[in-house]
Amino acid sequence: MNQPANDEKLLTRVALLHEQAVASSNEQLAVDRATFRQRLEELTRRKRLLAGRASIQTLEPAVHSWWVQLLAVTGAGLLLLLGVISVQHLRHQATRAQVLPATAAALASNRQVPTIAVDPPRDPCDARKRARGKEPLIDDFEDGNPLIAAFEDRVGLWSLFKDSDFAGSFNAMSPTLLAHPTQKNRYALHAVGGELLNWGATISFPFQPACYDASAYAGVTFSARGPGRVFVGMRDVSVVPVEYGGTCTKDCYNTHEKKVDLSARWQSYTVLWGEMRQRGYDTKPLDPSRTSGMSFLVHAADTPYDFWIDDVKFTTR
Repeated sequence: MNQPANDEKLLTRVALLHEQAVASSNEQLAVDRATFRQRLEELTRRKRLLAGRASIQTLEPAVHSWWVQLLAVTGAGLLLLLGVISVQHLRHQATRAQVLPATAAALASNRQVPTIAVDPPRDPCDARKRARGKEPLIDDFEDGNPLIAAFEDRVGLWSLFKDSDFAGSFNAMSPTLLAHPTQKNRYALHAVGGELLNWGATISFPFQPACYDASAYAGVTFSARGPGRVFVGMRDVSVVPVEYGGTCTKDCYNTHEKKVDLSARWQSYTVLWGEMRQRGYDTKPLDPSRTSGMSFLVHAADTPYDFWIDDVKFTTR
């Protein structure tokens, strides 16, 4: 027997078995790795699922409590609304029960149909303040603020309103330092603006409360410098809308006023109550016992405008 040949065959057989074992081991290792990865991914998914369930269980009481509160508030609101509707319905039915029989009886007997009385709006002058005729100063502007002088229970705030401003806007108007101030006269009200195309601009103050009795005086006096033209007016409650404390329901703000042509130099002007008139025909004279405020109006035709006002006061009798 050839021994070297047999040894070579044996070595070849051993090498082949080794290669098969290594290949089998690698395949098994790959299978084990894939199985481990799958198990790991499954465990991770289970962990996330359990964490999510725990969060939901933690939130459940809070969510439940929130829904209970929401339903309670909504239910209470619905009950309140139903209650209001029911009360209004019952009042309506009660009114019909009272009025309809009376109306039917009146029609049957050819008598006047009864009407339901409606309370008139409250007169703002029921709580009016009254001037005593002893302290006529309205404002000399030396305090540097937009408030009028607090004499004889007068309270008011100067403001500027233009036709280009938003409805309901409010622009408080503070005094301006004069170009050549003196020890006794440092501030005045300076009104300046560009061209306006509707009704113009107004510098005014309303009394607070909304009605002031100025009948102890004869009119208003003020100093001004232009040039320009202004309409000096005193409003009474009859031209102020009801929602702003007056009694007017139509053609409101038809203020009693007088045209004043201003000089380019400082000058004093006096306007008496009887000189202030409303626009239109058959209008009523100003009632100084029911004033609501004072205004300096610039019509759109008189713009641009640039003038000064100072030492505003009532005219003594």
